[in-house]
Amino acid sequence: MLMRPDPGCRPSRAWFVAATFTLLLLIILKPLSDTNLAALSRVVEVTTPSPEPPTPDPNSPNLQPPSQSWSRDQLHKAMSFLYWEYKAPNDWLGCTPRTYFFPRINTIFTGIPKSGCTNWLLALLTAEGHIKHEVDPADIAWVHSAGYTDPFRVRSEFGGANLDTSALDKAFSFAVVRNPWTRLVSAFRQKLSSEETQGGTFRAMGYDIVREMRGITDPDVLLYTYPTFREYAGYLINREGMINEINRHFAPQTNELCIPYALYDMVVPIEHSAALSQEVWNKINVSETSLFGSYDKVSDPRLQSSALYAKKWLAGLDTEMVEELYRIYKGDFLLMNYSNFTHPDFPLPLHSP
Repeated sequence: MLMRPDPGCRPSRAWFVAATFTLLLLIILKPLSDTNLAALSRVVEVTTPSPEPPTPDPNSPNLQPPSQSWSRDQLHKAMSFLYWEYKAPNDWLGCTPRTYFFPRINTIFTGIPKSGCTNWLLALLTAEGHIKHEVDPADIAWVHSAGYTDPFRVRSEFGGANLDTSALDKAFSFAVVRNPWTRLVSAFRQKLSSEETQGGTFRAMGYDIVREMRGITDPDVLLYTYPTFREYAGYLINREGMINEINRHFAPQTNELCIPYALYDMVVPIEHSAALSQEVWNKINVSETSLFGSYDKVSDPRLQSSALYAKKWLAGLDTEMVEELYRIYKGDFLLMNYSNFTHPDFPLPLHSP
């Protein structure tokens, strides 16, 4: 007699599903060569979340402003890297149009775009007596208009021909510089981004970037399209050596400073403006002048929005792009031995032993 198979001996549906899945997995993995496996490993490595960055040390000595003797040494290192050599005496007339002389307070100031120059110019023009009305800190772009700044530019084509050059030799001089990474991010956010509060003021340049990087030429599409930070970075890299011709907001800071024609009495890192501004006012004997201060409510520069944006956006770039940008702006990094965006004290100057 034939016996009916025992239903309990039949493989279950789950067993068939598992066996089929295993067979398919073996078929897929078998053809993978060592090269393909390595590529798969790289994908896994790249997509694995990176560890959280170290929390900034609240007691880091880099939170204190660097000494001016240290700053002068750094200035010489930057000039040496650029193969520039200072020869006394100072020749302030060789400076760019961004250098100003305020005769009443006997002060020379170089204002570098995206390094706090608007805030500082406003304070100096007020101390000079050129601005007498109350100023709205949310509306100060007019400070750069010709009627306010041109009379004080050192360059002869802007009125410097009437300067008593001997007065320049006796004046107190200073400049303000900034970490190149946060400066790049600040320029992008204000001039090119789609941020409603500050972006898009350089729309023509934004169109150029999108046309070049994405190949979009339709004017109707361009009208509502903004470049990404990656496209902006690539655009600058493609124009190495010609960035000054694009706009000085994106040019290296060393191109705006008066070095090697003149040396400053003080170089102020914008990250320490709050602490060092009082020293500036004391030197020019002005007691009732002050800066508006940072637009960021956070006082620690390491936790301010410009630093956080820089960390996020720069980490998203290819290593090669970051290295190219660093090479373009290396002189600016040397100005204050500025920290990289991966350093826990970013964006401060690294001056502690």
